[in-house]
Amino acid sequence: MNQLRKHIKEANNRDVALNKTAAFALRFYTAFGASFVDQMRARLDGFKRLDEHVTTLKQLGLQCDAVSLSRLSFTYSATPRLSAHLTFSADGQSTRLQLDPADTNPHHRLRIMLEQLLNDTSNAHAFSNMAHVLLFTLPVLRAFETLQARLPSKLSPILQTRSAMHYSLKYKSPHPQVTFTIRARTKLEGGKRCLKWQIEQERTKANAESLPEKLIAELRGLWNGKSENYIGTGSGLVTDVRGIAATMKMVDSVVWTHKGDGMEKAKVAEQKKQQPDVIAIDD
Repeated sequence: MNQLRKHIKEANNRDVALNKTAAFALRFYTAFGASFVDQMRARLDGFKRLDEHVTTLKQLGLQCDAVSLSRLSFTYSATPRLSAHLTFSADGQSTRLQLDPADTNPHHRLRIMLEQLLNDTSNAHAFSNMAHVLLFTLPVLRAFETLQARLPSKLSPILQTRSAMHYSLKYKSPHPQVTFTIRARTKLEGGKRCLKWQIEQERTKANAESLPEKLIAELRGLWNGKSENYIGTGSGLVTDVRGIAATMKMVDSVVWTHKGDGMEKAKVAEQKKQQPDVIAIDD
């Protein structure tokens, strides 16, 4: 409990004390004659939970900013500075999550999902899972913001969140109307299971009918290629957390070079849909 003792000492919390031998003292406030057993049990559970959280943050190399039995704050990105603030209920049964900066943190689109992960009582590693998701998804969200910032909102691609680890990246006119799925997959490497990102083109009839042949050919070449950031699988790309941003930008650059090429094909396909069926009847 060395890490927890350090943070509690720095917080100067008069209701909690922890010495070098890991012995600790808690102060309670209760009415005379009222039972304090439930309060003591909740405090002890909270103390154990807090120690596990601080240990997890230490293992992940994340910075603790504030630690108490009711609140935990930590920074998970230095540049730009991104932080998470957890507020624990008095009975320890629920946790509220706040993300900073309030207006620019890319994880705001996942806040509810992250809070649900934190409050998953069936998972003993709920906090650890949430912290790993923060770090694993951050490059995806940042890369999308970079792609989105190039164009006005009406023309920029759309990132649809299906789950914390599954997204759809959709392009629209003047780009070819194509959609890519970005999802986390477990892969075997050296006998060990590793979490990877996988990018594939979403297979729909609408996508196939509106895409230029040159784009289809270039994507096929990309899916069968290899670089320091990704490995082609024949139908998509596999990369890790360090290479996902560069891989997303590579796929985007292929689509970007065909800006406007798919508009005419899409118009023809739409016209075909609108044409009434003609049935010839012999006299």
